[in-house]
Amino acid sequence: MLQNGQRRALEDVGGGRWVKKIYHQTSCINMALIYLDTNVYLDYWEARSDKLRPLGEFAYSVLRRSLECEFVILISDLVLTELRSSIEDAEIKAVLSSLKENNKLVV
Repeated sequence: MLQNGQRRALEDVGGGRWVKKIYHQTSCINMALIYLDTNVYLDYWEARSDKLRPLGEFAYSVLRRSLECEFVILISDLVLTELRSSIEDAEIKAVLSSLKENNKLVV
């Protein structure tokens, strides 16, 4: 069920593929609502990389793009529980609070 200020849309991503997106009305114009897996947050906090890519930089880019009004991040209780097993609560709150204060995080 969509909340007040949200709308659904299908976006053509090429190759005959379509992606369902939910747009959330915030202080910026309508933005896509995205869900990030726990590993994206861990990549950011631990500045992880694999043999080919700087995963921590990619994760930071996603968080920065959210603050720049490109999209809103959806976070679940499961992700928060998984993060708490690896990261202190104070660190989690420090990063997520700036997103939440700017209406870029839906919990």
